[in-house]
Amino acid sequence: MATTETWKSASGEKQSRTDWHNITVWGKLAEIVMQFVKKGSHVYIEGSLQHREVTGQNGQKQFFTSIKADEMQMLGGGKDRPHTQTAAAPAAAATYDDYSDVPL
Repeated sequence: MATTETWKSASGEKQSRTDWHNITVWGKLAEIVMQFVKKGSHVYIEGSLQHREVTGQNGQKQFFTSIKADEMQMLGGGKDRPHTQTAAAPAAAATYDDYSDVPL
């Protein structure tokens, strides 16, 4: 998922910065995301941060942070009227890597 912040500098120039976030979605909520969320969709995600450490084949440690989604709300008007979904008990994990064709 991408978040973009925009502001005006002291000289009045428009500035922006985009940050990318990995989201982990579980169970029924993952099914809903797969069905309804498409590239460019505006969504509100609420959850907790998860940190993990992976040691590569070269012995280098890498650190990853993702957001474990507990709730998702689709934003927008018309067909995309706000609708809240809450994660049920996690039956199986679905991560961004599993659904790389559905960026949040």
